[in-house]
Amino acid sequence: MKIKLLLSVVALGVLSARPAGAELVVLTNGDFFKVTAYELHGDRMRLDLSTGGRVTLAMGRIERIVDDEVLPKPEPVAIPQEVDDLALAFEEGLPVPDTPYGSLIYSAAKRHDLNPRLVAAVVRAESAFNHRAVSPKGARGLMQLM
Repeated sequence: MKIKLLLSVVALGVLSARPAGAELVVLTNGDFFKVTAYELHGDRMRLDLSTGGRVTLAMGRIERIVDDEVLPKPEPVAIPQEVDDLALAFEEGLPVPDTPYGSLIYSAAKRHDLNPRLVAAVVRAESAFNHRAVSPKGARGLMQLM
């Protein structure tokens, strides 16, 4: 046990005062801190937390330090400069949406004088066409009505 602790201290000593992009300091009890930097001070380690502030812990409480997961930056999405005009009202000759519940969406849109593409877009955004969807606030169904 003493050798393991000594090796940990030596390994962490080599890495002390090293700025970190984002790392996780895993404690012996399984908890962890997300840190931006850490520095060894004798038998204690000072952690600069990613949320701001600092914590100093005894080395015996630190199990290991690992790289945090770094997600690649998403590629920029091209945003169209102009959006096609979408009629909000129902117009004869509009096709039945090629989606789940397309005929139901079409008949409801016609009954309420709405464009079926608009109603289908709301259903997609609210429930992803899951008729059993329930929001955290209690809204239910395809269009998340309360």
